Amino acid sequence: MNFKTNIEMLKQWTARPAAAPGRWPWALALLYWLAGARKATLAQLPESERERIAVLGSSVLIPTLLAFFGMYLYASSRFQSPRPVVSLLVAVVWAFIVMNVDRILLATYRPFQPWPRKLVQVCFRVGLAGVISVAIAFPFCLEQYQGAIHERLLGEYRQRLYDLQIKERGERELIETRDAT
Repeated sequence: MNFKTNIEMLKQWTARPAAAPGRWPWALALLYWLAGARKATLAQLPESERERIAVLGSSVLIPTLLAFFGMYLYASSRFQSPRPVVSLLVAVVWAFIVMNVDRILLATYRPFQPWPRKLVQVCFRVGLAGVISVAIAFPFCLEQYQGAIHERLLGEYRQRLYDLQIKERGERELIETRDAT
């Protein structure tokens, strides 16, 4: 038995049918573009690396789509316009912002950097996620709890008005008793 197998033979056994360079379906081309890969670079890579780059592109596409649909639903419920053009424009702009931030974060990550530099990158990403989360969540929370906030404010105003009425009544009684004497 010969356990020493030729490396070229292993490559042939495990090779997948490769698409012609530069002739990818539009969905793969979109994923490659979102990952920031160039066609000339992709043509030199094996299929397994192109798949990895497509997965990176999908990690940009998914938050972009979620941002688009989420903002469209929010804008359409918030603006309540009979024409959805305003909501669509707001959603497209928001999705574009999210997509570009994701692409920038993906392009600036370097796994071979020393750990202090990686820590700075991770802290930046967590901080950015926190700021964006608060910026997005705050209007949603205000809108969702608008009824409760309104009721609480009305209750506080009623209590303040009641206190003022009691104070005024006490002052009137004091004035009436003073005038009566």
